[in-house]
Amino acid sequence: MSTPFGRYLLESRIAAGGMGEVYLARMAGAGGFEKRVVIKRVLPHLSESKEFVDRFLDEGRLVVQLNHSNIAQILDMGEVDGQYFMAIEYVDGLDLRSMIRQLRERKTPCPVEVALHVIGEVAKGLHYAHTRTNESGKSLGIIHRDVSPSNVVISRSGEVKLLDFGIAMAHERRVESVSGALHGKFVYMSPEQAAGRPLDPRSDLFSLGVVLYELLAGVRPFEGESDLRTLELIREAKHKPITAYRSDLPAAVVDIVERLLDPVPDRRCRSGDELHRAILGYFLEARVVVSHGDLTALTRPLLASKTPVPLTLDDALNHQFDALLGAGSPGRVGSSPATRVGAVPETVDIVRPTTATTGRTLEADAPVPRSSRNRILIASVLLLVTVLVAMNLTMLSKLDERDRESYVAPAILPLPASPVPGPAQAPMPTDSVVRPSVVGPETTPASPETPGTGLSARPFESTETRSVERRSPDVASTTPPPEPEHRNVTVEVEPKEATLSARGKTEKASIRLKLKPGEAVEVSASLDGYASASTKVTFSSKSTVTLRLEQLGNMQVGVFPARATVSVDGKRIGSGNNKYTASLKPGDHELVVECSDCIRTRHGATFTIKAGETTRVSTINLTEASPTQ
Repeated sequence: MSTPFGRYLLESRIAAGGMGEVYLARMAGAGGFEKRVVIKRVLPHLSESKEFVDRFLDEGRLVVQLNHSNIAQILDMGEVDGQYFMAIEYVDGLDLRSMIRQLRERKTPCPVEVALHVIGEVAKGLHYAHTRTNESGKSLGIIHRDVSPSNVVISRSGEVKLLDFGIAMAHERRVESVSGALHGKFVYMSPEQAAGRPLDPRSDLFSLGVVLYELLAGVRPFEGESDLRTLELIREAKHKPITAYRSDLPAAVVDIVERLLDPVPDRRCRSGDELHRAILGYFLEARVVVSHGDLTALTRPLLASKTPVPLTLDDALNHQFDALLGAGSPGRVGSSPATRVGAVPETVDIVRPTTATTGRTLEADAPVPRSSRNRILIASVLLLVTVLVAMNLTMLSKLDERDRESYVAPAILPLPASPVPGPAQAPMPTDSVVRPSVVGPETTPASPETPGTGLSARPFESTETRSVERRSPDVASTTPPPEPEHRNVTVEVEPKEATLSARGKTEKASIRLKLKPGEAVEVSASLDGYASASTKVTFSSKSTVTLRLEQLGNMQVGVFPARATVSVDGKRIGSGNNKYTASLKPGDHELVVECSDCIRTRHGATFTIKAGETTRVSTINLTEASPTQ
């Protein structure tokens, strides 16, 4: 249900913390106009703090001057009922932190070209911010100071956006930062930032190098056994060579990473533009073209699994602890790890250790110690066992008293000492069970002893015979049970994000069908990036049928001239373009390029597709004597 907030309608809260709240909202206008935005709202009690409000408005005044395709835009800011807010561009997509985590869980390395493309796009946004001037032509002197994976988001269409200039340093800021404090996530800081020295744009480029290292290697370059040790590693710029994690990296890529992580600022790239040009130079030398489509091909399956299932119990605990820590840390607005939007968390202010500061420094996303997680797991298991035992005892106490008596009566009533003389009797066709029953005083036996048994009958107690009919095997019915009129069959699909269709009905993950005898229903499943599949479900099918989709891979090829015809496995995929992309099943495929009036009229090539990966075929040029290899 939407909540009015000024001219906005707040749809759902996507993050909350000690300083503010972040909402997904709609901005309504005349004639049915609507635009989705993200509202970043200061908590009411902080709206009374002049210093905090000034810093909040200062951020808005700074970022509103940045108008670049690689920077999330601030659309509006103001105050409603005493609460200050910003309306920020809504970016529906995936942040790099979530992307790195999901790739690590899937044990899938990030493609080198995609990682470089993302970093190049961020470098363009940083260069714009670093060189932005005011109306009089004076540099704003902006330094982001918090370049990290959680502040870089990839939209569903493949756009790369840099977020959160909340702690950025600038000449025109009216409110200065707290003296003697470190701002940002220190695992991504530059050595000069960690040491509290003056900063320039090269500090942001060092942080961007840390992000590139983590994208390619799946781990951070600077992470010690304690926070202080991590700070020491950063200040000394000591890390493992990235080739220790990725031996497949070209030398030019390794050189870019090492230049960015150089402890001496003068040896790094001097600007974001220089870094972007170095990346483009590598693409040109490697004859590689990276587009938004390559990025969406990688992120589409990651976006589909918005809540990935951890592989182990330990991973599950880590996942939950991450969520709790992100949402509950003072001074930080947490966010969902699966999907990022334009609004981002406030950054923790980390106080530098001094003689007056003996407390432990705070680290963003600090992991909970394994021993603590194990103790919590054991306690949870013991609590579960206790609850199950209590439930069983409660169920036993509710058993019918009559049933319990009938069960124990044969064990506590003695059998007759000797048989009672009398005429022979035919065997009874029933099983007799003797049990005590209570009678009224008027039925008290006249004699204290029951003849022929040697037992004394107690007052107010007699015996009752219960007969249970037992059907003989030879009289069992031979009539088969009637066939049911219908049965239910559930069709499930893997992965769960796929769509199932049957009888004109569409469902996600699973679909339930009611079938009559002799009836058959066709069920189809589809998902972007996977080969579609179908199956026929009948009355005699199992109660649960699983349909598994095969993940596709992508092929890219450059072709000259554009009038050439391109075919894959004998099927024509197009003509009139210089670049072709096709989604194919894993395995070997044959590519044929034909041009009747070219120097070479035909060229064939064989390539292999791997699930979830992009295979780039060497450019084929039929206007040359031999194709480019």
